[in-house]
Formats: sequence, structure tokens, C-alpha cells
Amino acid sequence: MWKLLSQPKTQRVTKKLAEEFCNMEACPQDRNLSEIRLRVYSKAINENRFRPVCWAKTRCMQTGGLHWVRVNGKHTSLLMSMLDPMPEFYATVEEYVCDTLEDVAKLYATYDSKLQSRSVSDINRSFVACIPELAEIPMKTCNMVISALAFHKDGDFFTIKRQPAERAEAIFEEIDFCLWVHKTFGDKKGKGGPLCRIPVCAAAYATYKREEKKATKFWTAVREETGETPDLPDRKLAKFLSTNYARNPGATCKTSRHNRAEPNEFYAKCLHAWNLWREGRKADLRYREDSKLPEAL
Repeated sequence: MWKLLSQPKTQRVTKKLAEEFCNMEACPQDRNLSEIRLRVYSKAINENRFRPVCWAKTRCMQTGGLHWVRVNGKHTSLLMSMLDPMPEFYATVEEYVCDTLEDVAKLYATYDSKLQSRSVSDINRSFVACIPELAEIPMKTCNMVISALAFHKDGDFFTIKRQPAERAEAIFEEIDFCLWVHKTFGDKKGKGGPLCRIPVCAAAYATYKREEKKATKFWTAVREETGETPDLPDRKLAKFLSTNYARNPGATCKTSRHNRAEPNEFYAKCLHAWNLWREGRKADLRYREDSKLPEAL
């Protein structure tokens, strides 16, 4: 598939090396440049929080193998090329040769931009640190919101569809939603625990985008279980959330006394309850795995 041409070399980044990688032809799968990511990386470098990175390039024999194609290092090489003076910054340079363009794509997929092998939470923290409005919001909430935004966009397989840094960028566009979640999903008494799961937050995002005021009323009713009778949608949903747990990291009720439900079931039942609540109907929160996920009305 691909072959490492020589032992990777860690070296201090010079302006020449940074410009070489920055101006190099990108592999076809490479995503667009992100100004948000540049801002986050710049802040991390200025605060001496950026470890050495890996820059990688390959030749592709299918296209003649005459020139290098960059497979990793776009943002950091561009950032380094713009800095003057150049800070003391190191990169491990890897050189490959690939037989086909498909091999180039597969090699590219092995680089997941995890900000020097940091955890997803650490990556999220780097992005959130650039948003003053979220300075007082717990990282647990920010982590949940970032994952929920990705779940809403890409479904249950969001962790393999988008790189962690790409997922974290989304919170820049949804600062108000993150603040809303912090206010709506919990209170000073510590309530809101069963709501604090990724698929539930993803469903809440769908309702929030539909109508914020009514979403606030609905989710507050679910959290407080204030529906007048047990057969109302908010009460039914509250019951379901308090007696089931999911396999995703947002789960909170992991005891033998509770049932297991898939993330999509949480998402679907939340939106079914919302739609029924909007229509003034009693709840019937049925779920079929092969059914299309509902949309917020």
C-alpha cells in the first residue's frame, strides 16, 4: 500500500521547511483550511502548549511519482511560515511512497489531527479556551455539546466521520446553544443528570434550532417532571431517560436496575416526545431500529 522511504527525522522547523510543506500540493482528500483551527493553534503556540508535530509527504507512483504530495501538516506549516520571528518549534518529517491514489487516501486517513496525540477532551479544551463567553462553563458540558453537534450532523458514527479538531470547531458557531444547555440541562440543585447525554443533547439542539423558547419550556418540564399526568410526552420522556442508559460516553445511569438503549433510540424518542408535546398529544414513544430518525417539528 505505502512504504516509508527513510527513518522519520525530527528537526527544528525553519522558514524554508514550513514554506515547503505549506506550499506543497495537498492530497485530494484534504479538507479546506480552517481559520478557527489556525487561531487555536496560534494561541497554543504562544502559550507554549504545543508539542512537536508530524508532517508527512508522499510520492504516488500512479501519477508518475515525480513530485511530493502533502498528507499531513497543512495548518501548522502555514502558521509557522507566517511567524516572524520563528519560535523554537519541532516537527517529525515522514516521507512515503504510495502505489496508487487510493493508497494516498488511506495513508491520509491514518493522520487524525489529534493535536499531538492529546485526548479528545484536551483538544476540545484548546478550542473552548479561545471563546471568552464559555470561560465559566464546565468542560464536561462543552465536551457533551461538541459531541452532540457532531451526532446531530453525522449520526451515531460521528467519531469516525470527522476528526476531533474538526468536531471541536463547530462550537464556535453554537456558543449560545452551549450557554443554553448549561442553563437548561441543570440547576443549582444538581438536577438534569439524565438529560446530560450526547444523543439527548443532540435532540435538544434540533428542538432549540426549531424554536428556542418552546425548547426551553419542554426540556425544563422533562428535567423537573412537571407534566400534570404521567401519559404526557415530557413525563414519558423523563421516565425513559431515568430508567435507561446508553453505550456512549454521555451515559449517566449505568446500574443493573436500568435498561440499555442505543444512542439512536434516545435521539428518536426525545424528538418523538417533542413533536407530540408540540401537537398537544399524549405520548407513545415507540422506536423501531429500522425506521428513519424523526425531525423536530
